[in-house]
Amino acid sequence: YFPCATGRLKLRQMANQTELIGYNRPDSQTSRYSQYQILSVSDPDSLKQILTRTLGVKVVVEKQRSVWLFGATRIHLDRVENLGQFIELETVIQSQSIEEAEREHQHVKRCLKIEDRDLVGQSYSDLRHI
Repeated sequence: YFPCATGRLKLRQMANQTELIGYNRPDSQTSRYSQYQILSVSDPDSLKQILTRTLGVKVVVEKQRSVWLFGATRIHLDRVENLGQFIELETVIQSQSIEEAEREHQHVKRCLKIEDRDLVGQSYSDLRHI
């Protein structure tokens, strides 16, 4: 993660792919909307060097992630270094209405027995600073 004036900016490095992701999402302990843009990176080492030199590094988050799909909902099973294990639900609004996406999201939460008290309002990058 890199410091920025608004939202969050991260360079996601995976075994076979690197992405630059900018996103805005409120810090709230509820299900919430996120707006993001993803850019596939062909020269990750150079980009990482440029961003580090110009912006600095906020924090490095290392995790292992498994992804499962239910309809338009991505179920991320994350093991985050020095933080623990998390489930992240991401219901992508594409062809369905917002109401249909919200119903699906709530359905997946119920099926996985995720209660509102279980929700975390911060990004992993912010939790690493606590």
